[in-house]
Amino acid sequence: MTACLPATVTFGMTACFQTSLEQAAVLVTQQNAFLMPKGSVIVCLGWRSPFSRHSITYFDSHILRSLDHARALYYPSYSAHELSSPAANSVTLDVEKKALPLINEALRVYQTGFPIPLPLETNANRLDTAFERLVQASDGLALQARTEDYAWGSEHIPPACRSHNGVEFLVFGPTVAKCPWHRHLPGLIQDFDL
Repeated sequence: MTACLPATVTFGMTACFQTSLEQAAVLVTQQNAFLMPKGSVIVCLGWRSPFSRHSITYFDSHILRSLDHARALYYPSYSAHELSSPAANSVTLDVEKKALPLINEALRVYQTGFPIPLPLETNANRLDTAFERLVQASDGLALQARTEDYAWGSEHIPPACRSHNGVEFLVFGPTVAKCPWHRHLPGLIQDFDL
């Protein structure tokens, strides 16, 4: 089992549970996730986001979502207290109420095992699932904006919408009202508790 932590997380847990704990910045963790042995469990503690109602995003989680040999579990949200650190990108996790139960769930999943290959979407978080629905509702324009693939249909994506890389920017970004998928967002926000 491994944990993917933002580079500046304050993690006050001292128990080791005979597991490996990896602290890595964006992308490094996802690259390493492909190297994890079959049956591994990855605990993704997220990334601070000012846009999401839950103040959390899972940067590049599409990589974790694509794994078929390891499970990914996600920290649910950041509270105002967890974000109260003076450092701009720091998070102090709620160890007792959120982190420890998530680690215990990861240990349970690891010990009981799971089918390999994993069924599709097993590792998706709510932002991934909402994005998938947004791609369908926007006839692919949201995916085109996220991947910066403007070779086809770019006339339908205003320049203000072309820098929306993360799902949270596509849903809550400062210029999203100008984007062609804007009309689909209220339903997605409600359906997926974003």
